[in-house]
Amino acid sequence: MWKKVRQKERDQIVNDNILQIERDQPVAANAPASLASVVVGRELYMLDWQQTEIALGKGRKLTLRRPTQAEILERDAELQTEIPIGKDGGYQLPDPTLNEAIDAKYFDLVKVGEEGYADTIPEQHKAAAFNGLYKREIYVDADFDFDTDKVLVLEEIGGGAEPDYTIAHVMRPPTEAELKLYRRKSSGGEIKPGKRGRQIFKTASNLKTAMSFYAQWLTRLEGATVGGEDTQSLPLPVLTAHVDPLIQRQVVNAVVEAYTAQLSD
Repeated sequence: MWKKVRQKERDQIVNDNILQIERDQPVAANAPASLASVVVGRELYMLDWQQTEIALGKGRKLTLRRPTQAEILERDAELQTEIPIGKDGGYQLPDPTLNEAIDAKYFDLVKVGEEGYADTIPEQHKAAAFNGLYKREIYVDADFDFDTDKVLVLEEIGGGAEPDYTIAHVMRPPTEAELKLYRRKSSGGEIKPGKRGRQIFKTASNLKTAMSFYAQWLTRLEGATVGGEDTQSLPLPVLTAHVDPLIQRQVVNAVVEAYTAQLSD
């Protein structure tokens, strides 16, 4: 049985920890949902949010607009890198601050406002705020039965002991061929010839692949609204257009990891 693995403690930033994420639009009121104990009685999340406030410690707040899909794909491409491989097969991992600089760059692109800063916003704060847009717990429901015709992936939003919102991504089970294809395309990169006979490992993104499988596997989405309308009544292309690409990848990864673990038992 697939078990829920909580990430909150591991994902915390020791200094300048993101304390909360607040959406600037009101939530829809008590629209019906069919997944008892998951979304019934909960406020529905506005999937088409346009602006978000990220609260950091010590009264510092940063307001960001929603990144476009094109911007997320561009950022993902910039995160890829080339790693030289030594003659002995050894290699050095890339400097993690390089990713921080890229996230800070995209923060500058989507920043709308700030509060609590008397001077320049540190790069670390910019990167933390940008990543705060996608702080989630996403996992396959612990009661998932591999013999059913659907896979329930839960997305919890909010930094408290209990989530402020829970979105249910109901997916169809992947085929074995699809699992193999996704794992192959998520292998991480490829080795290419470098200078002076040395090799280079070039990392590769699986974001577009994940987005493709999300669109293929999604059967419905509950616990959210688009344009004030419950997502259960909306066409699937509308839903996929409003689920952020990085969230789509996390959902697909959760499905793949659950089935991989089950097949290896």
